[in-house]
This record gives sequence, C-alpha cells and structure tokens, in this order.
Amino acid sequence: MFLKELISIKTVIVSAIETVGVAVWFAILGGATFALTGMGALAIGILFVGFVLEHVASYRFRNPGKITLPLGRILGVGGVETVTWSGWLALTAINPILAAVVLFVGLFVGHAIEQNTVRNCPSFFSAILRRETIDITLIETGVAIVWLGLAQSGPYLPNGLGANIFLFVGLQVEHALSNTKARVCY
Repeated sequence: MFLKELISIKTVIVSAIETVGVAVWFAILGGATFALTGMGALAIGILFVGFVLEHVASYRFRNPGKITLPLGRILGVGGVETVTWSGWLALTAINPILAAVVLFVGLFVGHAIEQNTVRNCPSFFSAILRRETIDITLIETGVAIVWLGLAQSGPYLPNGLGANIFLFVGLQVEHALSNTKARVCY
C-alpha cells in the first residue's frame, strides 16, 4: 500500500503543492530567516495559501464523495503550519535546537488536526496522540532541517533546486505514509 501511495499522482500533486509553497516562500525571503517587510508578508501569505491548497487537495482526494469542505479546519491547519514554518525559520538564527523543537511541536499539532480533518473526526483534537502522527512529524521535521541546510548552502539555484527536489521527495514519503495509515477516526 505504501509504494502505491508513494507513486500515486494524487500524492505527487499534494507534495508538489506544498513544495512550491515552501520554495516560493523561501525564495521571496531571499534566504533571510525573518523579514518584517512587505515582501516578508507576501512570502508568509504565499506560504499560507500553499498550505491551504495542499490541504484542500488532500481532503478532496481522501474524501471524493464529500460535497462540503471543512474550510474552517483547513484554514486552521494552514495557519498552524504557516506559523510553525515561519517561527522555525526565524528561530534557526537564534537557537537551532530550540527551532527544531518548535518545528516538531508545531508540525505535530498541525498533523494531528489535519489527520482529524481528513478522517472527518468530530473534533479538531480527537485522538491527538497517534503513532502515525509522530512518524510523519519526525519525517517532515528531519526533511525540513536538511532542506534548509541545503537551501542555505549557496545561491538559491542550483543548490536551491537540489534542496527543493530533496524537499519534494521527503514530503512525498511523508504524505504516502500519512495516506497509508490515515483510515478511520478513532
């Protein structure tokens, strides 16, 4: 099942949307870890839109017969992930270890809410401590940290291209695992 999800066009689309959102966000920031400028706000807005589109696609793919979309939950997950990634990047310049912890905790909360949304659970926080939530959060945290190291190792291109390919592949593994394990609300 995992290999089927790994090469699924639906998983590729979800991973590509997230990769593009993160890559464009970082490119607009120009490698800065934090920017309180108009361009910084634009970058954060693009990151948020990328996460929302990722979760809309993910929800639609996992719930093809559903007419309504839990937009409030999806916006909430997009917001949590945007604050998490932006906060993590800002903290990397101050304390990389604390930044990694913030990234893991924020992604864990976002993934728990996302899993509950995709499963149509009655609550945002139903069964928040799931093994697969820990697994996919560990994967995405590690991928993000390595991606940032690659992206910061030189000019945005070609090193950035390699970093973004790494990010896409890592997110593809994370999304395939998530899709394999996300079955029912319990």
